[in-house]
Amino acid sequence: MGLGGHRMQRGRRGADASDAAAGLLAALGSERVERRCAAAGVAARSRDRAVLGALVRMVGDSSAQVRASAADALAGRRADLVRTLADERTLLSVLEGALLDSDRTVALTAGLILRYSGGAPGRRRLASALLHRTSAVRATAADALRGCVEPAVVTALSEALRDRRPGVRRAAARALVGTAHDGAVAGLGRLVADVDTETRAAAVEALSQSWNEGAGEALASAADDAEPVVREGAAKGLERHAALARLPRLLDHLERGGLPARGAAETLVWLLGPHLHATPEDFQDARACPGSGAAPARQRVLTALARALDADAEAAPEADTTDGGVELRTAAMAALGSAPDAPAAVADAALVSGIADPAPTVRAAAFRGLWLRGSATPEAVRAAVTAVAGGAGEWEWAAALLCGAWERSGRETGAELNALTALLRHPDAERRLTAALCLCPAPEEAVEEVAVALDDDDSAVRRAAAASLAACGSPFAHEALLFALVRPDAGVRTAAEDACADAATDLALPVRLEAALRDPMPQVRVAALRALGRRADWRGDRRAPEVIEELLHDGSAVVRLQAAYERRLRTTRAAPPKRDQERAEIPYATRPHPATVGAIEPGEGYGRRLTEASGPFAEVWRAHRDAFHSRGKPPADRRHLNTWLCEAGTSERVARSAPLRCGTPYELALNIGPLMDDSAVLNSRESPLPDTPSVAGSRLHVLLLSDDFDVPDEPWPLDIPVSGPSATARIPVRTPVGPRSALLHLWLFADRTLLVAAVLRAGVGAEGHGYHVVVGHTLGADPLGPARPSHGTDVLVHSGIGRDGEHRIAVYGGPGHRFAASLNDARALEALKIARTALVAAHFTTARDGRVHSRYGPTGALPPAAARDDLARLARLGRRLYTMVVLSIGRGAELDAMLRDTARVTGRPARIQITGEETRLAAFPWQLVYDIPCAGGETALQDCPLLGDWLAGRLGDKPPASCPHPHPENTLCPSGFWGFAHEVAAPVWGPTASGALEFGARGGRPDAVVAFSTTLDATLRQGHLDRLNGRLDPVEKCPTIPGLRASLASTSRDVVYFYCHGRRRPLPGSGYPEPTLEIGRDEEFAPDDLYTWAQSWPREHWGDNRPLVVMNGCHTGELTPHTLVDFVTVFQHLGAAGCVATEIALEQSVAGRAAELMIGELARGRPVVEAVRTMRWLLLRMGNLMGLAYTPYCHSGLVPGFEPEPVRAARSTAGGDGG
Repeated sequence: MGLGGHRMQRGRRGADASDAAAGLLAALGSERVERRCAAAGVAARSRDRAVLGALVRMVGDSSAQVRASAADALAGRRADLVRTLADERTLLSVLEGALLDSDRTVALTAGLILRYSGGAPGRRRLASALLHRTSAVRATAADALRGCVEPAVVTALSEALRDRRPGVRRAAARALVGTAHDGAVAGLGRLVADVDTETRAAAVEALSQSWNEGAGEALASAADDAEPVVREGAAKGLERHAALARLPRLLDHLERGGLPARGAAETLVWLLGPHLHATPEDFQDARACPGSGAAPARQRVLTALARALDADAEAAPEADTTDGGVELRTAAMAALGSAPDAPAAVADAALVSGIADPAPTVRAAAFRGLWLRGSATPEAVRAAVTAVAGGAGEWEWAAALLCGAWERSGRETGAELNALTALLRHPDAERRLTAALCLCPAPEEAVEEVAVALDDDDSAVRRAAAASLAACGSPFAHEALLFALVRPDAGVRTAAEDACADAATDLALPVRLEAALRDPMPQVRVAALRALGRRADWRGDRRAPEVIEELLHDGSAVVRLQAAYERRLRTTRAAPPKRDQERAEIPYATRPHPATVGAIEPGEGYGRRLTEASGPFAEVWRAHRDAFHSRGKPPADRRHLNTWLCEAGTSERVARSAPLRCGTPYELALNIGPLMDDSAVLNSRESPLPDTPSVAGSRLHVLLLSDDFDVPDEPWPLDIPVSGPSATARIPVRTPVGPRSALLHLWLFADRTLLVAAVLRAGVGAEGHGYHVVVGHTLGADPLGPARPSHGTDVLVHSGIGRDGEHRIAVYGGPGHRFAASLNDARALEALKIARTALVAAHFTTARDGRVHSRYGPTGALPPAAARDDLARLARLGRRLYTMVVLSIGRGAELDAMLRDTARVTGRPARIQITGEETRLAAFPWQLVYDIPCAGGETALQDCPLLGDWLAGRLGDKPPASCPHPHPENTLCPSGFWGFAHEVAAPVWGPTASGALEFGARGGRPDAVVAFSTTLDATLRQGHLDRLNGRLDPVEKCPTIPGLRASLASTSRDVVYFYCHGRRRPLPGSGYPEPTLEIGRDEEFAPDDLYTWAQSWPREHWGDNRPLVVMNGCHTGELTPHTLVDFVTVFQHLGAAGCVATEIALEQSVAGRAAELMIGELARGRPVVEAVRTMRWLLLRMGNLMGLAYTPYCHSGLVPGFEPEPVRAARSTAGGDGG
């Protein structure tokens, strides 16, 4: 092809690209949410600036799903967005607005784009967001500014360290890691004594990376902190610098002239760069070089650097303007400026000379260095005054130098203050914002200028100016703010109100606001009352109700309306309204509507009169009343667990902050009903009881278990009325004799189905910390509804973490059947390794050529004799597991008898539910526990008649409910294994797990999606999928990850089935083996990817139709006590009803056969645990023990919601006959 042909081809490609971009832009602007979301995913790979700009605008879309998709698409495009944001500055406002998004991911993505792609304007907008009224926005802005060293940003972050919200203070501390700014270090030093432990730890971490001398003093004080995590961080910060062993030899080489002048500077900058930022103490142990006398090594490094710069200037009188020369001079300026103990004569001279450098980056580094060193010479100040008004890239650091010099001068009037004040009138909004941030708090000489900035066109400047005035003690500043509160411009009013609400308690502004309540202008009184109402210190003031009551009789109807609104807020909520909750603004007017004037006459009941009144104010009030009652308050029919402690024999409640007395009787009071103010339950609001008819009007039972408290042996009854709260149960307990941190586990049952699991933690003794209760799990479904089986859980095995970190295991099988044991992570992990190794040995064998083969062959079966030997080896292992856990209970024989009696009396297997405060107990191999006593080797075991009958096929296809034969010592029987004898379920437990008792949609046919790997044997795969079609209908096949993601986004799935490879890949940077599933050909996804996909799902994505997830691949359920993240936990936290997963690697034909048997039982309407148990027995009859490799992670009562196959078949037959 000739040159002309190539040009034509490039032209066609360009035209195609333009057409594609135009189509993509049209899709991004579609009215359909689904199309916009799909277009955002495609646009993530586009480099077209118009497309990228449209993506940024989508971050402000009205649909949360679209915003999340746009944020996901923009997450990795920061570099491509630099030019787009530079060309279209309005996009910065879109991103600034996205900081308000309720989705944390969207807000943080917008903040990071502002930080890295928006340049200095974007960073300043983030700095202004630190003054926003919403704490989430302030925390997001601080997180996005982490590591930023611009002076205005550092100043704003330093002010954020004083924020009233611990989360914002922590975020600001994390953002200032490594800072050397005096104000920031001082603020971090104050946080070392913060009341919040996490905030103190964040401050210590930030100070540990700073070389500022004040950081060392703060770290030394933090070394005595009461919390270990803070003490350890302080110790690491004080010991972070290693000895500079190689420094003397390198300095010898440089001083002997081993390198030319330019090479010396370059070597010092790039090879010794990290050491140039070390503290002087780090060099005390470094040996002085020959000929240096007592000069520390650090001084020699810095002196050599300054002299090298002088040598460069002498060698080349005209500055080197090449990229290499500019880069070298910039780095040298940064190194000298970052070393506070550099020789002043040479370092300051080099930095001052850098101010006149022709390169803007060098000038900026020189200004920054002078600011860090505090060397504001008259020459430097004059240059900075000129630079802030007209400089290119160095004006920010010049402003920082002026600000620092002004602070060090005691904030006296001078050239620095005049220049910063003049900057408030600069045409550039970014410079005005920088000046407003630097002038906080506003000095009296500049109050008037700062007050003028309240009318600025830029909202960020207005917020900064209002905050500066609020922090000032000048009466004129407060008058300016009060005037701004009643301005017609909503932006000015909002900035002033935010500043009044955020002003520190120790300032004079709150006092001035109270005085303004007596202002002759009604508008001022309304604005002052509204601003005071947002202040937590005023809401908690005992005088506040009196002030509000007085204003209810004010002569102005507008004031009376605002006072009534404030009183309603105080009386309708148990706790004061949070600052971040939106408080609707009642628009002021000079002449209120006549209907409203008569609506709030004193003594006539403003609530009733407003309901009947008409007019704009009455409509606003009713809208606020309805919004308030529907937001943040649970519906009236939701009931919660309330509990507290009382003195024995009295109704006197024990304060939650009070320590409990040793060896003292108390009463644990418990109530089910609306949330109570003085309940000790911290998270009861997030854990309501099921709103189901079977819970109302029934009797529940409360069971207490504790190693510390003395508690009743029997469950305590609690009757739940059809409506309203229950009566209060008062259960006697006694604290331990000695002082300690004590635990008490509380279970609430409905017919042996666990409804609520909670833990009471109390400090006993004089040094105790009070007590509180945390709900670990609440069942989210009807335990006794019409879809439930006729029986609940027979035996509950529950664990909680004790004081020593061990699992405290409690077994409850009904009245009179309670046991206790313990198990630590090390023993659980060892049990898992032994069990999984034994299963692998039963499944695979190694041939002479080193290749691994399945022992079950193409038929998936073993001869009966070989199967019997494998079963005997597993029995020996299972007995050791029983000894590890169950026999430590001390009443194992009684437990065995209870389980056997349950099966004999009910004619069905006993159902065992494993629960716990954490997922880790579920990882124990419960199905391999063998409870028949054994002694000697495998040859000593005698076969139970049931084993021979089952292997010979003489018992039919239905597994026996129990073994009818006696089991003396050394009996080998399948029913000795818990996995064969009982129905064992081990769910993921916790507040975010679904706790569902039904999977799939109610009625109809089962809808399933099958995701599979195309690297599996094609013949076996196709046969397996064809057989599944006969049990699940319809079946959607997904051989690709994009297809799987789209299928999981559907809410109509009953079963999600994975037929694939499970793998482990090292997590980059850590080597941690992260689990993955392979879909299609070499396409893998990890558990974290599911969380990413779920960000685009609705909040209650699987709320009404929770699917069952079956992961038929290698190691899909290989949980351990040390597992960080796994598919089982993630799927259930996303709303799945349950999961069935594998413990080991399985051969393809064996895995396919097991899944077909299990899914066939589910299609017949069997509960999940029953389907898994039946599958195990049917495989055993083939001589295959791999049914024990499958674990159901779900509730023991989980049943299909779809119509069973026999019912569908009968309906189909009846319909045919009728036709």
